[in-house]
Amino acid sequence: PLSAIFKAFRSKKIQCNNIKVKQDYRVSLGDEVQCYFQSDVQAQNKAKQSGVDFEKLKSSSFYKKNLRVLYEDNEVLALDKPSGIAVHPGSKHYHGRTMIDIAQAYTAPSEFQTTLVHRLDIETSGVLLFAKTPESLRNLNAQMKEKAVEKKYYALCKGVLNKDSGT
Repeated sequence: PLSAIFKAFRSKKIQCNNIKVKQDYRVSLGDEVQCYFQSDVQAQNKAKQSGVDFEKLKSSSFYKKNLRVLYEDNEVLALDKPSGIAVHPGSKHYHGRTMIDIAQAYTAPSEFQTTLVHRLDIETSGVLLFAKTPESLRNLNAQMKEKAVEKKYYALCKGVLNKDSGT
């Protein structure tokens, strides 16, 4: 995905003619470009190092309460994300308490680490889409980039709005 390329630039894992370059570098005829990315196996091992015990998570009330499968096939998984739960670990949001952890525990063990295709803010409820194969991840990322996916957001408001529409 494009995010992996930008991450590789930030971590200086893209070189041109054996020199680390920034993302605005212009490639010229005859330049040799080297890119160093993690393989799927390395990414899986990194995920396992996060310390999340999927079997323990599956038996938790957090998992049982928040696992709501809306759709699943061999390529994708769609989960209902409730408001108040983080999509991924971060500041004050711990491994084992996120929607990514729920999805990966649900699909474990698998050859490919189930990967989030998009995100929602912590206070937003809605559908989260996960790729279950490298091919579906590439396909879904391309659809998102090309804006071939229609997203709809609804808001509940308390009180009277001054205008009939707006941003």
